[in-house]
Amino acid sequence: MGKSNPETGHREESESTDENGIRNLDHLNEADLYEQLTGERPDSKTDLSSLRALEEKESEPEEKMTLGERLKKYPSKPQRDLDLHGKKGEEAGRAVRLFLLEAERQNLRKVRIITGKGLHSEEGQSVLKTVTEAKIKELKDEGRILASEWDGKSRTSSGAVIVYLV
Repeated sequence: MGKSNPETGHREESESTDENGIRNLDHLNEADLYEQLTGERPDSKTDLSSLRALEEKESEPEEKMTLGERLKKYPSKPQRDLDLHGKKGEEAGRAVRLFLLEAERQNLRKVRIITGKGLHSEEGQSVLKTVTEAKIKELKDEGRILASEWDGKSRTSSGAVIVYLV
């Protein structure tokens, strides 16, 4: 376990962090946790009861919103575009994934990926649309994307997809 600090008399735990580098405070009792969060020792049970009330409020489930309600809170226009014209399948797939991960890192919420309509594709099948949809599905399965839709609502007549990031 931890050792006692001679100046404060409090037990000190060795710092442990999770895979994201966030400190793990699970091992602390309420008084030590209050001190870690506020920088002060609790004066009374009132301080600890306010901490408990805050924890209870944070653990309460938020009201469930429908997808439509959530999307209404997103920007009306895409915040960034990626144009895939001239790219081949595998290259386009990498570009889409990197673009969406970078958009997530920059806290963008709504982006557009321009695939083109596929009019110049062999056999009239748009490779870029298929690759883009696959990458979007992959990132949605990872919990990074809330939703996507073809600009103009139709895959066949549209040359761009709108992506709503979580």
